[in-house]
Amino acid sequence: MPHRPAENFTGREQVATNWSLIFTRVPDLQARVLRTAVSGSEVWSEWEMSGTSPEGLPALLVGPVVMTVRDDRINWTRFYVSPVIPPASS
Repeated sequence: MPHRPAENFTGREQVATNWSLIFTRVPDLQARVLRTAVSGSEVWSEWEMSGTSPEGLPALLVGPVVMTVRDDRINWTRFYVSPVIPPASS
């Protein structure tokens, strides 16, 4: 989590915990990978994640995700995904 270094972590267990929390807060979460670029073991992708917040409001997060792959498994990931803040109503 390069935007929030204090939230950096390692390990499968923490990945499972984090995604469980995300699905608890946004149970209808849908993720789309809009495009990818691959160079050797490195994968760059553009993500769009949407769903409904606990308050019933639309939630939208977008941004790049960088991964490395080893033995056909994700070895390392960096999410640069951030919430989209809608423009203020006039």
